[in-house]
Amino acid sequence: GGSIASSPGTPTKSGYTFAGWSATDGGTAITFPYTHGKTADFTLYASWTINTYSVTVTQGSNGSISPGTTLVNYGSNQTFTITPATNYSVASITVDGTALSGTALTNAIASGYTFSNVTTTHTITATYASSDSKLSGLVVNTVDIGTFTSSNTSYSGSVGYSTSSVTVTPTLTNGGSIKVNGTSNNSGSASGTISLTAGAATSISVVVTSQDGSTTTTYTISITRSAAATTKTLSNLILKNGASAIS
Repeated sequence: GGSIASSPGTPTKSGYTFAGWSATDGGTAITFPYTHGKTADFTLYASWTINTYSVTVTQGSNGSISPGTTLVNYGSNQTFTITPATNYSVASITVDGTALSGTALTNAIASGYTFSNVTTTHTITATYASSDSKLSGLVVNTVDIGTFTSSNTSYSGSVGYSTSSVTVTPTLTNGGSIKVNGTSNNSGSASGTISLTAGAATSISVVVTSQDGSTTTTYTISITRSAAATTKTLSNLILKNGASAIS
């Protein structure tokens, strides 16, 4: 029988890697020189291995992308679902180094992001923002407003006349922004000085907006300041013996 001394060559096919020649379609690869034992023309078949491409997933805190890093066959599609943790929302999705925006971002958050007709490597990552608009602490200097709990949004306290002003220190639970009486305030930092009206209650508002902007919570504090002491002057004072002590 006949033989073939060397390989007929290395063919190419888009999206595939040549895996060798075989004597039958899909058969085991042969080696050269190859003794075929045939006396008539016959066909050698090229064997191929489909290429795979990695889609690298970088997981962020407070959420997940599913599946994780995945190998995808040439020409195939792969969808990734982005799921925020409880009390969080998807803040951004970045694909191949470019942040999604507009409708593309909205659709990816709602239905996942699909890499279509994959022919190269890709990357995807996401960040998450808190939807929690609660405080973890609230302190008014020199004033006892009672025990703070994040779910209780109304507080009160009282001060003597000598205390003419206070500051408020609010602390966020999970990021976001704070305004004290309409003025922005950093978490854990004292507000500007708030003047108290003598003989009346002064209302202070602390408005917390969640990191993702989806919720707000308003805490109110009522501080009552004592009125000023009054002094009255006697016009006359009669002693027991009838004499006037004031002349």
